Amino acid sequence: AKKCRDVGTGTYCVPLITWVIESRDSKLLDRLLANPNTDLLEQNSRGETPLSVALRTEWTFGADEIRREIDERQGKRKSEIVNLKLIRANSVHEARTALSNGADINVLVQNTSMGIDFASVLIFSVINNRPELFDFYLEQPGIDIDRKDMHGFSAVMRAEFLGRSKMVAALRAKGAICSEEDMRLVYS
Repeated sequence: AKKCRDVGTGTYCVPLITWVIESRDSKLLDRLLANPNTDLLEQNSRGETPLSVALRTEWTFGADEIRREIDERQGKRKSEIVNLKLIRANSVHEARTALSNGADINVLVQNTSMGIDFASVLIFSVINNRPELFDFYLEQPGIDIDRKDMHGFSAVMRAEFLGRSKMVAALRAKGAICSEEDMRLVYS
């Protein structure tokens, strides 16, 4: 977004966030920073980013708020990247590395090519018949073995449906819940 004003020689436009910082409007700055589409790297005609403008104008509040938002956005991106590495793991080593870097063992995976929009990595290890990843995921602290995909199927239900008896036994040994109603869903 741009903020434009007429000057004697024509119209002068600056990025809205630059104008807000130069105006020291803390309320509007908070609103802009709350919008994930606000580009914190957008440069003005001098090549300055919003943080550079805040520092140049010696607006400590603005600079601190922009730094905080940049750090938060970078943290979210890092989280998304390590989760993606876990989702795409093709080996226990890759999965272990992703988890050691902070990936969420219960992250939901989207894989529309399989006709399943959201499921856990544990469920996908069952579907893809990846016993090495399945065993690894099953032993991870904090794993939700009863988490269901968007169709209402848990890992034990998928394993039962697909005839993966060793996986069913391992899940049941860990206390996986599969009610009679769940079994009717599996075989309906």
